[in-house]
Amino acid sequence: MGQERRWFLEGDYFEHCSCESFCPCLLSGFKAEPSYGHCQSMLAFHIQEGECSGVKLDDLNVAMLVFTPGRMADVSWTTGLYIEERANEEQLDSLFRIFSGEMGGAPEFMKSLTTKFLGAKRVPIQYELKGDKTRELKIPNLVDVRLESIRGHRGRTVWFDNVAHVAQKIAPGITVKATVKDYEFDWENSGKNGFLGPFQWKG
Repeated sequence: MGQERRWFLEGDYFEHCSCESFCPCLLSGFKAEPSYGHCQSMLAFHIQEGECSGVKLDDLNVAMLVFTPGRMADVSWTTGLYIEERANEEQLDSLFRIFSGEMGGAPEFMKSLTTKFLGAKRVPIQYELKGDKTRELKIPNLVDVRLESIRGHRGRTVWFDNVAHVAQKIAPGITVKATVKDYEFDWENSGKNGFLGPFQWKG
């Protein structure tokens, strides 16, 4: 009999970073040098369906800010977390425990690379997606990111499949806007790398 699944999340994911497109991390297992020697990144999650020990997590948003002074594979991440203000207390606790890496799965791997965790904030998060073309996330006065996917043949979005990443199928994109000013971070990375795609996590 298999091990009981304590939690699962399924939904939509996108990110931006300070690298030129497309980011060398994607095909290097996070071992490549970033375009400018460091990485400034935002990871955004829209949970379409999720559950943690009986607590439903459907239709909630989470975002994470990440800074690394060198390669992503090095144990040097500084991170800050945002959780949707619409979450009730049980949902807030579940999402914090999942995304802080306490409950295994992909977040536990990210936790293993983190040397400085700046905590979590409960904030209004506006997450917009339009097909496989655009993604946008806004946290008033703190984070404003808009991403457009790269189009290939006949104007269709380009996809990478079977990659070692947060989302196993992922589309590269370019940020139309990417500003962050919160925690100890302050950056503007418009015109830089981004990715979008579906994600499925469990732990």
